[in-house]
Amino acid sequence: IALRAIALLKVGGRVSYSTCSLNPLEDEAVVSAILERAGGAVEILPSQNKLNGVETRPGMRTWKVLTDDLTHLNSYEHATQTLGAEGKRFR
Repeated sequence: IALRAIALLKVGGRVSYSTCSLNPLEDEAVVSAILERAGGAVEILPSQNKLNGVETRPGMRTWKVLTDDLTHLNSYEHATQTLGAEGKRFR
């Protein structure tokens, strides 16, 4: 949805991305993937004083990812090896 919103923007337009989750895999990781896929065509801008009455906080730059059995995944490569074809859930 966010990528489609970005594709519909005029040059200089803005998109506000928000979730009801505190899970960095649904928040920061999604924003990171969007930035990577956009190839420099979009950037993160400060939103303080832009969204009336909405409290904002800076995003996390690193986070821990755990599987259901609480195995810590410390890299994408580790996640691929650990989760493999089993498709274990992570959080």
